[in-house]
Amino acid sequence: MFMNFDFSYIFTAILSVLVPFLYWLFSFVIIYHLVRFGVGTKPKRVAAVFLLGVVILFTLNILCFVNLDRDSLVSRFENMGNNSFNILYER
Repeated sequence: MFMNFDFSYIFTAILSVLVPFLYWLFSFVIIYHLVRFGVGTKPKRVAAVFLLGVVILFTLNILCFVNLDRDSLVSRFENMGNNSFNILYER
């Protein structure tokens, strides 16, 4: 009756939309304030360099995310979660 959802893919999909949105939102706020409230041309140059850096880092992030093996990453996080409390008590 109920559909069997795989929540890891839903979580990955939400993060893949939310993280870039927040990244661009914070970048926009910084660039906007540098351009809007900066006096002279120096803040505008800093904003242009910042924007170039944001675009380069975002492009590198997308390229790395496309080449990421998600199944291997999930298994590593599961192993890390199983071994995180070995110092506190024995299993």
